[in-house]
Amino acid sequence: MVSLSDIEKVVHATFDGVTKVELWGSLVAVFVRDFGEYYQNREKIRELANALKKKIVVRGDPKKRKEPERTAELIKSLASDAGITNIWFEPQFGEVHIEAYKPGLVIGKQGSNLKQIARESGWSPVVLRTPTMPSFTIEGVRKSDISNAEDRKKFLTKIGKKLLKPTPETSWVRAAMLGAFRQVGRSSVLIQTKNSRVLIDAGVQTGLNPATASPEDLYPYINMLGFPINELDAVIISHAHMDHTGFLPFLFAAGYD
Repeated sequence: MVSLSDIEKVVHATFDGVTKVELWGSLVAVFVRDFGEYYQNREKIRELANALKKKIVVRGDPKKRKEPERTAELIKSLASDAGITNIWFEPQFGEVHIEAYKPGLVIGKQGSNLKQIARESGWSPVVLRTPTMPSFTIEGVRKSDISNAEDRKKFLTKIGKKLLKPTPETSWVRAAMLGAFRQVGRSSVLIQTKNSRVLIDAGVQTGLNPATASPEDLYPYINMLGFPINELDAVIISHAHMDHTGFLPFLFAAGYD
Protein backbone atom coordinates (compact mmCIF):
# COMPACT_ATOMS: atom_id res chain seq x y z
CA MET A 1 0.00 0.00 0.00
CA VAL A 2 1.46 3.36 -1.02
CA SER A 3 1.69 6.24 1.46
CA LEU A 4 1.13 9.95 0.91
CA SER A 5 4.90 10.51 0.87
CA ASP A 6 5.25 7.86 -1.86
CA ILE A 7 2.56 9.62 -3.91
CA GLU A 8 4.30 12.98 -3.44
CA LYS A 9 7.61 11.56 -4.68
CA VAL A 10 5.99 10.24 -7.88
CA VAL A 11 4.13 13.53 -8.42
CA HIS A 12 7.28 15.64 -8.05
CA ALA A 13 9.15 13.31 -10.40
CA THR A 14 6.42 13.70 -13.04
CA PHE A 15 5.31 17.34 -12.71
CA ASP A 16 7.30 20.57 -12.59
CA GLY A 17 6.29 23.42 -10.31
CA VAL A 18 4.26 21.35 -7.83
CA THR A 19 3.42 23.32 -4.68
CA LYS A 20 1.41 20.72 -2.76
CA VAL A 21 -0.41 17.40 -3.04
CA GLU A 22 -3.73 16.64 -1.36
CA LEU A 23 -6.03 13.62 -1.10
CA TRP A 24 -9.70 14.22 -1.92
CA GLY A 25 -11.26 10.85 -1.24
CA SER A 26 -10.00 8.53 -3.98
CA LEU A 27 -8.63 11.49 -5.98
CA VAL A 28 -5.10 12.87 -5.87
CA ALA A 29 -5.15 16.68 -6.18
CA VAL A 30 -1.94 18.23 -7.51
CA PHE A 31 -1.46 21.99 -7.14
CA VAL A 32 0.92 23.59 -9.65
CA ARG A 33 2.22 27.10 -10.35
CA ASP A 34 1.56 27.04 -14.10
CA PHE A 35 -1.98 25.69 -14.16
CA GLY A 36 -2.70 26.74 -17.74
CA GLU A 37 0.09 24.55 -19.10
CA TYR A 38 -1.27 21.38 -17.51
CA TYR A 39 -4.89 22.23 -18.32
CA GLN A 40 -4.04 22.26 -22.02
CA ASN A 41 -1.56 19.36 -22.00
CA ARG A 42 -3.16 16.26 -20.46
CA GLU A 43 -0.34 13.87 -21.37
CA LYS A 44 1.48 14.41 -18.06
CA ILE A 45 -1.76 13.84 -16.16
CA ARG A 46 -2.35 10.52 -17.95
CA GLU A 47 1.25 9.53 -17.25
CA LEU A 48 0.84 10.23 -13.54
CA ALA A 49 -2.53 8.46 -13.37
CA ASN A 50 -0.99 5.35 -14.93
CA ALA A 51 1.93 5.45 -12.49
CA LEU A 52 -0.24 5.79 -9.38
CA LYS A 53 -3.31 3.87 -10.63
CA LYS A 54 -5.43 6.73 -9.30
CA LYS A 55 -7.52 9.52 -10.76
CA ILE A 56 -5.62 12.80 -10.85
CA VAL A 57 -6.98 16.35 -10.70
CA VAL A 58 -4.71 19.34 -11.26
CA ARG A 59 -5.42 22.73 -9.72
CA GLY A 60 -3.70 26.09 -9.80
CA ASP A 61 -1.71 27.20 -6.77
CA PRO A 62 -3.91 29.55 -4.67
CA LYS A 63 -1.20 32.24 -4.67
CA LYS A 64 -1.13 32.26 -8.48
CA ARG A 65 -4.88 32.58 -9.02
CA LYS A 66 -6.36 35.80 -10.33
CA GLU A 67 -8.76 37.72 -8.07
CA PRO A 68 -12.39 36.51 -8.36
CA GLU A 69 -13.60 39.92 -9.60
CA ARG A 70 -11.09 40.03 -12.45
CA THR A 71 -11.74 36.38 -13.29
CA ALA A 72 -15.48 37.06 -13.49
CA GLU A 73 -14.80 39.96 -15.88
CA LEU A 74 -12.64 37.69 -18.04
CA ILE A 75 -15.36 35.02 -18.20
CA LYS A 76 -18.06 37.52 -19.14
CA SER A 77 -15.89 39.04 -21.87
CA LEU A 78 -15.18 35.62 -23.41
CA ALA A 79 -18.82 34.47 -23.36
CA SER A 80 -20.87 37.64 -23.55
CA ASP A 81 -23.62 35.92 -25.59
CA ALA A 82 -23.89 32.81 -23.41
CA GLY A 83 -26.53 34.18 -21.05
CA ILE A 84 -24.40 33.83 -17.93
CA THR A 85 -26.59 33.98 -14.81
CA ASN A 86 -24.17 33.18 -11.98
CA ILE A 87 -20.45 32.82 -11.34
CA TRP A 88 -19.52 31.03 -8.12
CA PHE A 89 -15.99 30.63 -6.77
CA GLU A 90 -14.91 27.63 -4.72
CA PRO A 91 -11.35 28.42 -3.52
CA GLN A 92 -11.13 25.23 -1.45
CA PHE A 93 -11.13 23.19 -4.67
CA GLY A 94 -9.74 25.86 -7.00
CA GLU A 95 -12.90 25.89 -9.13
CA VAL A 96 -15.08 28.59 -10.65
CA HIS A 97 -18.64 27.46 -11.41
CA ILE A 98 -20.22 29.22 -14.38
CA GLU A 99 -24.00 28.99 -14.84
CA ALA A 100 -25.32 29.94 -18.28
CA TYR A 101 -28.30 29.37 -20.56
CA LYS A 102 -25.91 28.47 -23.40
CA PRO A 103 -23.06 26.47 -21.83
CA GLY A 104 -21.61 25.61 -25.24
CA LEU A 105 -20.71 29.26 -25.79
CA VAL A 106 -18.94 29.34 -22.42
CA ILE A 107 -16.93 26.25 -23.33
CA GLY A 108 -15.98 27.58 -26.76
CA LYS A 109 -14.85 25.68 -29.84
CA GLN A 110 -12.89 22.60 -28.73
CA GLY A 111 -12.84 24.05 -25.20
CA SER A 112 -10.95 27.19 -26.26
CA ASN A 113 -12.65 29.45 -23.72
CA LEU A 114 -12.10 27.02 -20.86
CA LYS A 115 -8.42 26.77 -21.72
CA GLN A 116 -8.09 30.54 -21.81
CA ILE A 117 -9.86 30.93 -18.46
CA ALA A 118 -7.57 28.34 -16.88
CA ARG A 119 -4.45 29.81 -18.46
CA GLU A 120 -5.14 33.44 -17.56
CA SER A 121 -6.83 33.04 -14.17
CA GLY A 122 -5.46 29.84 -12.60
CA TRP A 123 -9.01 28.70 -11.76
CA SER A 124 -10.48 25.42 -13.00
CA PRO A 125 -13.77 26.27 -14.81
CA VAL A 126 -16.88 24.15 -14.26
CA VAL A 127 -19.75 24.95 -16.65
CA LEU A 128 -23.35 24.37 -15.55
CA ARG A 129 -26.56 24.87 -17.51
CA THR A 130 -29.05 27.37 -16.10
CA PRO A 131 -32.53 25.76 -15.95
CA THR A 132 -34.97 27.24 -18.46
CA MET A 133 -37.56 27.21 -15.66
CA PRO A 134 -36.62 28.38 -12.15
CA SER A 135 -35.75 25.43 -9.90
CA PHE A 136 -35.35 25.96 -6.17
CA THR A 137 -34.02 22.40 -5.88
CA ILE A 138 -31.16 22.90 -8.34
CA GLU A 139 -30.40 26.33 -6.92
CA GLY A 140 -30.33 24.93 -3.38
CA VAL A 141 -28.03 22.04 -4.30
CA ARG A 142 -25.57 24.30 -6.11
CA LYS A 143 -25.52 26.87 -3.31
CA SER A 144 -25.05 24.07 -0.78
CA ASP A 145 -22.00 22.81 -2.69
CA ILE A 146 -20.39 26.24 -2.41
CA SER A 147 -21.37 27.04 1.19
CA ASN A 148 -20.28 23.61 2.47
CA ALA A 149 -17.07 23.41 0.45
CA GLU A 150 -14.82 23.65 3.51
CA ASP A 151 -16.61 20.79 5.28
CA ARG A 152 -16.61 18.69 2.11
CA LYS A 153 -12.88 19.17 1.71
CA LYS A 154 -12.20 18.14 5.32
CA PHE A 155 -14.37 15.06 4.85
CA LEU A 156 -12.68 14.07 1.57
CA THR A 157 -9.21 14.57 3.08
CA LYS A 158 -10.16 12.37 6.03
CA ILE A 159 -11.47 9.65 3.70
CA GLY A 160 -8.38 9.91 1.49
CA LYS A 161 -6.08 9.23 4.44
CA LYS A 162 -8.20 6.26 5.49
CA LEU A 163 -7.96 4.77 2.00
CA LEU A 164 -4.17 4.76 2.31
CA LYS A 165 -4.15 2.77 5.53
CA PRO A 166 -2.35 -0.59 5.10
CA THR A 167 -4.60 -3.62 4.67
CA PRO A 168 -4.26 -6.16 7.52
CA GLU A 169 -2.48 -9.41 6.67
CA THR A 170 -5.38 -11.58 7.83
CA SER A 171 -8.65 -10.21 6.49
CA TRP A 172 -12.17 -11.01 7.58
CA VAL A 173 -15.60 -9.56 6.84
CA ARG A 174 -18.63 -9.70 9.11
CA ALA A 175 -22.17 -9.00 7.91
CA ALA A 176 -24.89 -8.33 10.50
CA MET A 177 -28.49 -8.19 9.30
CA LEU A 178 -30.16 -5.45 11.36
CA GLY A 179 -33.44 -5.43 9.45
CA ALA A 180 -35.35 -6.39 6.27
CA PHE A 181 -34.47 -10.08 6.28
CA ARG A 182 -37.51 -12.37 6.06
CA GLN A 183 -39.62 -9.20 5.81
CA VAL A 184 -40.11 -6.09 3.65
CA GLY A 185 -39.06 -2.84 5.30
CA ARG A 186 -36.47 -1.31 7.69
CA SER A 187 -33.57 -2.40 5.50
CA SER A 188 -30.20 -2.23 7.26
CA VAL A 189 -27.00 -4.29 7.01
CA LEU A 190 -23.74 -3.72 8.90
CA ILE A 191 -20.55 -4.68 7.05
CA GLN A 192 -17.53 -4.78 9.34
CA THR A 193 -13.81 -5.44 8.83
CA LYS A 194 -10.69 -4.69 10.88
CA ASN A 195 -10.40 -1.35 9.14
CA SER A 196 -13.95 -0.11 8.69
CA ARG A 197 -17.58 -0.27 9.73
CA VAL A 198 -20.14 0.52 7.04
CA LEU A 199 -23.92 0.55 7.33
CA ILE A 200 -25.84 -0.24 4.15
CA ASP A 201 -29.29 1.39 4.32
CA ALA A 202 -31.10 2.71 7.38
CA GLY A 203 -34.81 2.27 6.79
CA VAL A 204 -38.06 2.07 8.74
CA GLN A 205 -41.00 -0.30 8.49
CA THR A 206 -43.58 1.62 6.47
CA GLY A 207 -46.52 -0.77 6.76
CA LEU A 208 -47.14 -0.26 10.48
CA ASN A 209 -48.64 2.54 12.58
CA PRO A 210 -45.82 4.18 14.61
CA ALA A 211 -48.33 5.14 17.32
CA THR A 212 -49.29 1.54 18.09
CA ALA A 213 -46.45 -0.64 16.79
CA SER A 214 -43.47 -1.70 18.87
CA PRO A 215 -40.11 0.01 18.12
CA GLU A 216 -38.64 -3.47 17.61
CA ASP A 217 -40.99 -3.90 14.66
CA LEU A 218 -40.47 -0.42 13.22
CA TYR A 219 -36.73 0.23 13.28
CA PRO A 220 -33.47 -1.65 12.60
CA TYR A 221 -31.74 -3.39 15.52
CA ILE A 222 -29.19 -0.60 16.01
CA ASN A 223 -28.47 -1.86 19.54
CA MET A 224 -26.70 -4.80 17.86
CA LEU A 225 -23.92 -2.55 16.50
CA GLY A 226 -21.70 -3.16 19.52
CA PHE A 227 -19.99 0.25 19.23
CA PRO A 228 -20.99 3.95 19.36
CA ILE A 229 -22.81 5.27 16.29
CA ASN A 230 -20.18 8.00 15.81
CA GLU A 231 -17.64 5.25 15.02
CA LEU A 232 -19.46 4.33 11.80
CA ASP A 233 -17.18 5.07 8.84
CA ALA A 234 -19.97 5.42 6.29
CA VAL A 235 -23.67 4.93 5.61
CA ILE A 236 -24.49 3.80 2.08
CA ILE A 237 -28.04 4.34 0.84
CA SER A 238 -29.05 1.99 -1.98
CA HIS A 239 -32.07 4.07 -3.07
CA ALA A 240 -34.33 6.80 -1.70
CA HIS A 241 -37.33 4.85 -0.37
CA MET A 242 -38.40 5.21 3.27
CA ASP A 243 -37.77 1.54 3.98
CA HIS A 244 -34.11 2.23 3.10
CA THR A 245 -33.64 5.85 4.31
CA GLY A 246 -36.26 6.63 6.97
CA PHE A 247 -33.98 5.88 9.94
CA LEU A 248 -31.11 8.06 8.68
CA PRO A 249 -32.15 11.23 10.61
CA PHE A 250 -32.02 9.25 13.85
CA LEU A 251 -28.39 8.27 13.15
CA PHE A 252 -27.41 11.94 12.82
CA ALA A 253 -29.37 12.80 15.97
CA ALA A 254 -27.59 9.98 17.82
CA GLY A 255 -24.11 11.26 16.93
CA TYR A 256 -23.21 9.96 13.47
CA ASP A 257 -20.98 12.52 11.75
